[in-house]
Amino acid sequence: FNITVSEELYMRYHTAIVSCT
Repeated sequence: FNITVSEELYMRYHTAIVSCT
């Protein structure tokens, strides 16, 4: 398990929501 990868995925997901909103 890599926290860095999870964090990156979360950031991408969050950015996607913000951009979509």
